[in-house]
Amino acid sequence: MQFDPLNRGTRLFGAAAFLFGTSDNELILDAMPARVAVVDAAGRIRAVNAAWRAIAAGGDFFAQSCDRGIDYLDLCDSTLGTNARAAWVIASGLRSVLDGTSPAFQTSYVWQFGTERRGFKCLISPVGADGVGLRGAVVMHVDMDMPMDMPERVDPMESTERQGIAMIPDLPVAHRLERLAPEESARGLGMVADTVPALVAYVDKDLIYRSVNRCYQDWFGVPATDIIGMGMPDVVGQVLFRRMEPHIATALAGNRVTFEEVFRDGSGGERWFHATCIPDIDDDGQVCGFSTVAHDITALKEMAYRLDEGRTAAEQVTRTQADVLTNVGQELRAPLTSIIGFAETLAAELFGPIPDRYRSYARDIRDTACGLTDLVNDLIDLSRLHSGQFRLDELRVDVHALLTSGHGRIEQVAKAAGVRLRLAIPGRLPTLFADERVVRQVVTNLLMTMVRHAAEGGTVTLSTRRELEGTLAIVVSADALVIPQADLDRLMEPFARLDVPRRPADTGGGLALPLVRRFMEAHGGTFTLQARPKQGVVATATFPRARVVG
Repeated sequence: MQFDPLNRGTRLFGAAAFLFGTSDNELILDAMPARVAVVDAAGRIRAVNAAWRAIAAGGDFFAQSCDRGIDYLDLCDSTLGTNARAAWVIASGLRSVLDGTSPAFQTSYVWQFGTERRGFKCLISPVGADGVGLRGAVVMHVDMDMPMDMPERVDPMESTERQGIAMIPDLPVAHRLERLAPEESARGLGMVADTVPALVAYVDKDLIYRSVNRCYQDWFGVPATDIIGMGMPDVVGQVLFRRMEPHIATALAGNRVTFEEVFRDGSGGERWFHATCIPDIDDDGQVCGFSTVAHDITALKEMAYRLDEGRTAAEQVTRTQADVLTNVGQELRAPLTSIIGFAETLAAELFGPIPDRYRSYARDIRDTACGLTDLVNDLIDLSRLHSGQFRLDELRVDVHALLTSGHGRIEQVAKAAGVRLRLAIPGRLPTLFADERVVRQVVTNLLMTMVRHAAEGGTVTLSTRRELEGTLAIVVSADALVIPQADLDRLMEPFARLDVPRRPADTGGGLALPLVRRFMEAHGGTFTLQARPKQGVVATATFPRARVVG
């Protein structure tokens, strides 16, 4: 039971279109994807549509529910096992409609079918009255992926039971139901069509209306008795008819057609509808007319418009944030660079000897300023990545030279922490086609993160690995470092920290590993952080084969 997808999988029920006559009520109901059954005042099934019959195979609950005269209430009450509560809720709702205590009923439910669980909505509406046609109710089961509201003229009672049933997948038709008497069927099915929250009509091959349902007359504001016998252009208007004409021609040629259009009412308002036209073909293969079921998707269109507006506004805010961070970063980097330079000058005693305490302070100032500079750079990179303004500057990168140089500051941090930094880089490595600054940042972030978390006396190792499929992996590991995998996963989120003692000059902002992941994704690669027995923690940044040259 599937409706045509609307706007990336969102489905909506509603109304608007054109067709059906007394002799074609069954055609309309059989064309409906919802599973529809008509029950009499005692709860016995009198008729079901094609979608309901299509699941009647295998001798299960649903096969029994297709038997004419079966007591649907007893069938629900006798259901056992996982689905018992769901069936009981539906039976309770049906009783409340049949005895008049509720004007209508609806509930959402989940039905277990083998190993599969599917969510659905059940809608129950009364039909008929004493002495007028079929008296009873219409039971519809609708896939929860396709929300359907009750008709506005009905005040539905929402079930207090939120868990319940769902229908089973479509199966081949097992057998067809014995029909009601023709006059009872026509009248009863006509009332069923009036309960459908969609515009339904039948138009003959001369484009004359032969039948419409109540929603159809409410849409156009013209009584159904007046619409019947009128031409389609006179009812829908010449402007709308001209836009629909190609679709109508397709239906009259014997082909089912689905389309979307907009209807402008007398006040200038716009209402969108999603319509399906189904040709009526006789036994001789001649097209006698067509039926139309149309759903109002105005709310969906308005929702999509608001979502687009919200998305545009959010993108603008993100771009503004990125611009602000970039400008602030530029303003901060200049003084931080000066502080680093002054601190290095003092620590190197270029203007004469200073006490050891002051020399130590100068180094701390330098290290802190360097850490703050890294944090500013990380924030700018992260904001650019989020705003879509980040671009790779790709060229050939000498991986061996990149991995064996530029680690002076990391070595200083490692030495101060009592951690050994070890390089296990082979003499020959392939060239990467990548952004050299970004690759260097990946290596720096991994090494600095491992050094900051490594145990005193431990070793942090930088190495590489060539995979059989031709990829190149940069691996940073910290032995004797025991961190649960759940905590490592948390480190992959921005600003996350582990509850460990902070070291002097440790200004890491919790962005190092999230940036590594985003940088690797930008290169089409992958990044993993794993806790391995006897190996400690291992971080692996893998570049795809397409970026490995030689």
